[in-house]
Amino acid sequence: MDEIHRELYIKDQFSEPHNQQQNPVESLAIRSLSQHVYVLLDRTGAPDAAWYLAAAYLADIHNHLSNDNLPNKISPIQYRTGVTPDISPFLQYTFWQPILYLDHESSWPSTTERPGYWVGVAHNIGDILTYWIYDDQTKHVLARSVIRPLHVHANQRVNWDPVFASHKSKRSAQHGGDIKPPSTVIQDMLDHSQDFYDHLKPTLPSPKQLREQQATSLEDIMSKTPKPPYLHQIRTYMTQVTPN
Repeated sequence: MDEIHRELYIKDQFSEPHNQQQNPVESLAIRSLSQHVYVLLDRTGAPDAAWYLAAAYLADIHNHLSNDNLPNKISPIQYRTGVTPDISPFLQYTFWQPILYLDHESSWPSTTERPGYWVGVAHNIGDILTYWIYDDQTKHVLARSVIRPLHVHANQRVNWDPVFASHKSKRSAQHGGDIKPPSTVIQDMLDHSQDFYDHLKPTLPSPKQLREQQATSLEDIMSKTPKPPYLHQIRTYMTQVTPN
């Protein structure tokens, strides 16, 4: 790397420790790439260990897409090489798609196909339709050109790793592996989900009943309140206790 910088007269520049935000590559490129890796792994169901393969695939796709910041909106790889790239290899398969590829080491009568997952295009190996294949058994990345989709004439003699085969679709909040109960069970739960008070119909008193209740309550209050003595009773009492 130092030799390349000296040859091209590139000045080295470093960011302060623990302050990655000072590096424009961190905020403009790496952050966007990591966010797309999250989405790609979630959509395809690939394991977390395949994050590097997903990042390499997304970077390769980005290099072949039109870029608004380049002259005439050409792709980055065309801007670098001057040649219009061929996108045919990217249209054949999708990332982490189950495939079967030719096994050259198998012997008769064993099957000549091995299971794997498509993870990208091998640009510097073979012809233009040579791909990177993640072998399902050995867990190695191989470059192969004789491959086919799994869903076309499936090979029943091919054995898949149960670790990946049992997790074809990643569970999420919408699909947590729960099994919907039968309709009879659901109806029974709904029938017994209410208590005694839920069956009572709410009734509102009429205006006449409200006036009667108010009058009754007012009479009860007055009956419990001690009445004041009349004035002549007070005078009689005072006359009896006051000497002449």
